[in-house]
Amino acid sequence: MSSDAGERSGNSGADKADKADKTDGAQLQPGRKRSRDGTRLPHSDVLLDRYMQRDSRSVAALNDQTKRAKDLVRAKAAQRDYLLRDVRHARQANPAAVFGPGFSGYGNGVTDAKSFVLYNQMRPPPRGRRFKTISLSRKDVARQAELHEELVPVRLDIELDKLRLRDTFTWNLHERIVSPDLFVHHLMEDLCVPPEAAPEVVRQALVDMKEQIRNFYPHVLVDDAPLEAGRPYTEYKDDDMRIPIKLNITIGRVTLVDQFEWDINNPLNSPEEFARQMAVENALSGEFTTAIAHSIREQSQLYTRSLYLTNHPFDGRPIEDPDLRDAFMPGPILNACRPQQMQKDWTPFMYEMSDDEYERTETSMMREHRAQKRQHNRRGGPALPDLRDRPRTVRSLIIHSVIPGAVETFEATGMLKTRPSRGGRRTGRDMDMDSDEMESEESTAESPPPMSMNTLRTRGRRPAASAAQLAMRAGYGRSATPDSQLLDPRPSRRSVYREDSVANDGDTLIVKLKINKAKFRSWWERYRAIKRASELPLSGYV
Repeated sequence: MSSDAGERSGNSGADKADKADKTDGAQLQPGRKRSRDGTRLPHSDVLLDRYMQRDSRSVAALNDQTKRAKDLVRAKAAQRDYLLRDVRHARQANPAAVFGPGFSGYGNGVTDAKSFVLYNQMRPPPRGRRFKTISLSRKDVARQAELHEELVPVRLDIELDKLRLRDTFTWNLHERIVSPDLFVHHLMEDLCVPPEAAPEVVRQALVDMKEQIRNFYPHVLVDDAPLEAGRPYTEYKDDDMRIPIKLNITIGRVTLVDQFEWDINNPLNSPEEFARQMAVENALSGEFTTAIAHSIREQSQLYTRSLYLTNHPFDGRPIEDPDLRDAFMPGPILNACRPQQMQKDWTPFMYEMSDDEYERTETSMMREHRAQKRQHNRRGGPALPDLRDRPRTVRSLIIHSVIPGAVETFEATGMLKTRPSRGGRRTGRDMDMDSDEMESEESTAESPPPMSMNTLRTRGRRPAASAAQLAMRAGYGRSATPDSQLLDPRPSRRSVYREDSVANDGDTLIVKLKINKAKFRSWWERYRAIKRASELPLSGYV
C-alpha cells in the first residue's frame, strides 16, 4: 500500500513538472534548448534582442526615406527657380532655344514663333468672306444689355428667275450694334448665294426686313390691381387671351405638324424656352428650335395687330369685335385633358416626304405666296390680317458637313427652282406644277412694270388677259386659214434617228479625250456627292 502511494505521489509530481515544462516552453518559444548542466535556457532575452535589431533596421529605413524625400524637394525647388528665373525669359524671347525648331520643312510651318492671346477682333475673316467681321466691344455689349429686348418675327421669301430664298428669324427691335444691312450681307454669305444674284437678293431682303420691322406691333401688358380689396379682379376683367398655334415646318424632307394653345397675355410665356423643350422631347435639330419659336411669335403678332386695328384698350376688358373674339379660344378651361376624339388633332407628328410630295408642296407654297402678294397689293389701307391663313415654314438649307440638317452641295439647299419640261404635251402631273401662264405677277427682277394706261373696266384684269384681248382685236375680221406664204416649209418635228439606207459620204472623225487622273477623281467625287445628296432624304434629326 505504501509503495503504491509513493508511486502515485511521484507520478503526480512528474505530471506537475511536465505541465510546468510545457508552460515554460510556450513562453520560451521557439525552441527548448538546455545548458550543459541540463537546465533550460530562457528565450525572452533572445526574442528581445531580435525585436531590437528589427526596430533599429526600420528606423534606419525611415531615415533613409526621409532623406530621399528632402533631396527630392530640394531638387524640385532648384528646378522651379531655374524655370522661373531663366527658362521663362528665354521661352518668351527665343522659343526655339527651349523647344527646338519643331517640324520645319516638308511643308510644315514654323513652330518657334512667339505665343500670344488671339482675341476675336484680331482673327482674320473666314475664307470666302468679303464683308467685315462683326466685332463687339465690351462697352457696346454692356450698353446693349441694358436695353429691353423685343423680338420681331421676320420672314424672307425672295423669288428670282432661277433662285428662291426662304428663311425665318427674329430681330431685336432695340438692336444698336449690328445694322440690318450688315446682317443681311452675312446671311447671304452663310447661305452661299451666287455672286451674280447677291445684289438683288440683298436689296429685296433689306426691303422686306425693314418693312416687317416697321409694321411690328408690340403686345401691351398691363398689371392692374383689384379696385376693391374684397372684390376679385376676375369679376370685371379677363386677361385670358389664348390663341391656337398651328405649326407646319419643313426642314429638308422632314415636316413637323402640331397644334397647341398659347396665351399671348401671359408675360411668363417664352417661345424660345418652349421651342427648346419641344425640340429636346422630339429629338429635333436646332433648325426646328428656331423655326418653332419664330412661328409662335409670328402667329401671336397676327392677333396683336388685329387688337391694335380694332382699338382694343389692352386693360383686361373683353374684345368688342365679334369676328376677332371668335378667333380666340373660348374660356374658361374646365378640364386640362381634351376629349379623346380631339386628341389626335392636338398631337404632334412628323413625316418624311418623297421627291414628288416635296415638289407638290413647293408648287402649292408658290401659289399661296403669289396669292398673298396679290392680296397685299390690292389693299388700299390697313386691313385686319386673315387669322385663318397660317403660313407654312420652309427654310433654305445651309451648306455644312457637321451641323445636323445641313447639306453638302448647293443643289441640295432648295434655293434652285425646279421647272417642268415644256417639250411635248403636258401630263397631269405637270399640270399641277406652277408656271408663268397659270400665275402672274411673278416677283422677279425682270418682271415688266404694270400698265400705266388702265381704264375703269380693265383695271382689275391681269396682264395676260389684256394681251390676249389686244391680240384678238388685232386679228378681228381676218380668216382663220393661214396664208401659204406664211407657212414654214420645214417640218415641225425632225427625226434624230440614224437611217442606214442613206449612205454617208462625209468623213467620220473619232475624238478621244484623255483626262488627268486627279481631275477625273475630283469630278467623280463631286458627282457622287451631288447624287448622294439628291437620293438620300434630308432627315434633319439630331
